[in-house]
Amino acid sequence: MSWARALPLLAAALIAPAATAQLNVPGLGPMMRAEATAPAASAPTRADLERELALARTQQSQLQRLADSGAAAPPLLEQQRNLVARWRTLLEAQLLGAADHPELAAPLSLAALPAFGAPPHPASDVDALRDQLDDVASRQRRLDLTLEGVEAQLAAGLDQRRKADEALRLRREQFTRARDTQTQERLRAEAEVARLEARIAAIELSRADAARQLLRDQRSALTTRQQALAAEFGRVRQHQAIGDAELAQVDASTKAVRRGLDEERQRLQALVERREADAAEAAREAQGRKGGGAGAPADPAVARELRALRGHLAVLGELDGLEAGREEAWRLRRLALEAIGEPAHRDEARGLVGRAAQQLALRAQAVDERLQQARSALRAERLRLELLAGAAPGPAPSREVGAAATARARERRALDAMQGEVDALELLQERLLRLQRLLERSRDDLAAAEAQRPPPLRDRLVDALRDGARAVWLYELFTVSESSLVDGRTITLEHGVTVGKAVGVLLLFVVGWFAARRLSRALIGVAVQRLQLTPQLGRVLNRWVLALLLLAVLVVVLELAHIPLTAFAFLGGALAIGVGFGTQNIIKNLISGVIILFERKIRVGDIVTIDNISGTVTSVDLRATTLLGFDGIEAIVPNSQLLENRVGNWSHGNPVVRRAIDVGLRYGDDARAAAALVLACAQADPGVLPDPAPEVLFADFGADAQVLRLQYWIRLGGPRVGPQVDSDLRHAITAAFAERGFVIAFPQRDVHVDVAGPLAVRLQGAS
Repeated sequence: MSWARALPLLAAALIAPAATAQLNVPGLGPMMRAEATAPAASAPTRADLERELALARTQQSQLQRLADSGAAAPPLLEQQRNLVARWRTLLEAQLLGAADHPELAAPLSLAALPAFGAPPHPASDVDALRDQLDDVASRQRRLDLTLEGVEAQLAAGLDQRRKADEALRLRREQFTRARDTQTQERLRAEAEVARLEARIAAIELSRADAARQLLRDQRSALTTRQQALAAEFGRVRQHQAIGDAELAQVDASTKAVRRGLDEERQRLQALVERREADAAEAAREAQGRKGGGAGAPADPAVARELRALRGHLAVLGELDGLEAGREEAWRLRRLALEAIGEPAHRDEARGLVGRAAQQLALRAQAVDERLQQARSALRAERLRLELLAGAAPGPAPSREVGAAATARARERRALDAMQGEVDALELLQERLLRLQRLLERSRDDLAAAEAQRPPPLRDRLVDALRDGARAVWLYELFTVSESSLVDGRTITLEHGVTVGKAVGVLLLFVVGWFAARRLSRALIGVAVQRLQLTPQLGRVLNRWVLALLLLAVLVVVLELAHIPLTAFAFLGGALAIGVGFGTQNIIKNLISGVIILFERKIRVGDIVTIDNISGTVTSVDLRATTLLGFDGIEAIVPNSQLLENRVGNWSHGNPVVRRAIDVGLRYGDDARAAAALVLACAQADPGVLPDPAPEVLFADFGADAQVLRLQYWIRLGGPRVGPQVDSDLRHAITAAFAERGFVIAFPQRDVHVDVAGPLAVRLQGAS
C-alpha cells in the first residue's frame, strides 16, 4: 500500500467521534477535517471511554499497517504510533480504575484507638499508642510527598496541554495558507501529533486530579486521626508506669528468646564442627594422593561457608548479649519514668539514658557496616553460583560432571551460610533499633516533663520572637487559583503567596535589577561605539533598554517564585479603576515618549521652544523630556505636551534661522541712507551669514519714528548665539548713526491747550 492511497484511510481514522468543531478547506475533501480540542461539556461516561478506546485501537492497528506496508514512511508516523499507544494505555487504565500511586491502590485502613483504664497506664500500652502515632505521621509524610508530586504533575500537564492546543491552532492556520501537497501533509501530521498530545494531557490531568482528590481525602482522614491520637497520648503520657508484672513479662520473653538463640547456636556449632571435620578429611585425602607432600589448600567454597557460619555464630552471641541487656534497658526506662516526678533525679536519669543511647548508636553503626559487607559478599556468591549453573557441560567425562556438581553443591552451601549470616545481622540491627527507640522514648518523656516547667523569661522571649517571626514569614497574603476545564472536570491549582515568598521576590528582583543595569550599559556602550550614536541618544536608549530588561526580570522572578501573573488580578474592580485613573497621565506620557523616540521629530541636542521656553533638549525619558534653557535653568516637560501642543524645533531640518531687529529713525532723516548704513553694519558682523544675505526693510511709519527692520540669518551652534549677535548689531548701529548724525527716535507727544470756554472767562477776570 502506498502512502498516497493510505492517506485518506489514515486521515479518516484520526477523526475522533467527540469532535466539536471542524476545519473545512474547499477542494481538499474529507482528508482535511481536524478535531478541535474544546473541552467536553460534561464528564465522559464509561460508554464514551469505551468508544474512545475502540477508536484508539483502530488507529493503532491502521498505523501499524501503514508501518508494515513497506511504502515510504509518512511524516511523524513513529511519533503518532507512540502517542496512540500511550493514549490507549491511559484509556485502558482509566476503564480498569487502576491507580497511578500505591497509596491509592487500597482503601485507607486505620486501627481502632486503644482503650485506657484508670491510671497508671502500662508503658507497653502507651508505646503501642506511640507506634500508631508514628505510623500515622509516617503515612502523612508519604502522602504529602505524593501530593506534592501530583500537584507538580498537574501543573506540567496544564502547561503541556496549553502548548499542544497552541500548536494545533498554529498548524491549522498554517494549513489554510499552505498550497503545496507536501507542506499540507506535514502540517496535517503535526496537527495530529498536537491533537494526540492534547488528548493524552487531558486524560492524565483528569486522572491526576482524581488522584489528588483521593490523596486530600486520605490526608484529611489521617490528620483527624493524628489529632485524636495526639490528644489521647498527651492525656496518658504523664501517667505511664512500669510495674513488676511488666518487668516479669519482659524477663520471661527475654528468657524464651535466649533459649531459642542457644538452641540455634548449638545447631550451628555442630554444623561448623562437621564442616571442619569434612575439610580436614578432604585435606588428608588430597595429601595422600600427592604422596605425603605438603598439605593441599582448602576449598575456597568450604572456607567461605565456614567463615559465614562462624560469623553467624558470633552474631547469635551478640543477640544473646543484647537480649540479656534488654531487661536492664527496661529497668533503666522505669528509673527514667520514676524520675519524672522527682526533678532532683531527672538530670541523673537523663545522663544514664543518654549514655546508653549513645553506646547503642555506635553499636548500630558498626552492625550496619558489617551488614553492608555481608550483603556484598552474598551478592558476589550469588553471581559465582549463577556462573557455575550457566556453564554448559558439553561432552565431558562423568568424573568432570561429578566434580562440577560437587562444586555447585559447595557453593550452594556457602550461599546458604552467607544468607543465614545476613539474616542474623538484620535481626541484630532490628533489635538494636528497638532498644534505641525504647531509650529515645525515655528521653522524650524526660524532656516533656522538663518542658512543663516554665523556662526563664529570656528563653520565653526568644521563643516568642522566633515563633512570631516564623508566623509572619509564613503568613499567606493571598491565594491565586488557576482553573481549567478538562473532560467536564474543573481542575484548580492554588498558589499561595506568603510574606517570605514576597520578600524573596523582592530580593531576586533587586539582584536582577543590578544585573539588568550592567547588561544595558554594556549593550548601549557597544551600540554607541559601533553605530556611532551620540552620547545623549545613548543615555536615552539605555533607559529604555533598562526598562525592557526590568520587565523581563520581573516576569522571570515571578515564574521562579511560582507566582503567576494572574496573582495580580485581585487589583480588579474599584481598585483597578482607581489605579487606572491615577496612572492615566503616566501611561499617556509613557506612550508619548515611545512615539517621540520612534518618530525622532525631537531629538537630544535639538533647540526647541515650548510654552515660551527656549533651550536645548538634553534627554527624552520615559515620562518627561528635559529642556536646558538659554538661561541655564532646566525645564521638565511631560512628553504628552510635545505631541499635543505646538513646539518650535529650531534644529529640525535646516540649522539656519532668521532673526530681526527693528530700528526707529527720526522723522526728517534720510531713510534710504540710514537703511544702507544698517545693512553695512549687518554685513560687517561675523555672526551674520552672507548667504542668505541680510536685508533692511522700511517696515512702518510709526507714531514716533520711521521703522527700519533688519532681517539676517545665523547658524545654530555657531560661535555666537542669537542674542549676542543682536547685541553686537545694536551697538554697531548706534555708533554708525551717531557718526552720520542720524537720530534714533524716542517717543514724542505734542500737547495742545484749548483756552476757549469757562477757563478763558476766569483767566480774563483774573487779569
